[in-house]
Amino acid sequence: RLPHFDDQRFALDLLEKRHVLVVPGSSFNVAYKDHVRITLLPDEAAVADVFGRIESLLDEYAAASRDGASSTRSA
Repeated sequence: RLPHFDDQRFALDLLEKRHVLVVPGSSFNVAYKDHVRITLLPDEAAVADVFGRIESLLDEYAAASRDGASSTRSA
């Protein structure tokens, strides 16, 4: 788990930085902000590409967390 993970911030960063659209899990009236929802309609190759993009942003978040950064969003 990443400390201070915010599903809405992650969804926006994912769209802006990796051009992948997901829905923040908290948009579905749940109390926690540690997940997103996705739709798996594209073909297998497209889904694999999308998961690679998601992984790369999560890696960026993890690196920032290790470095003690409070936010991965640039000003």
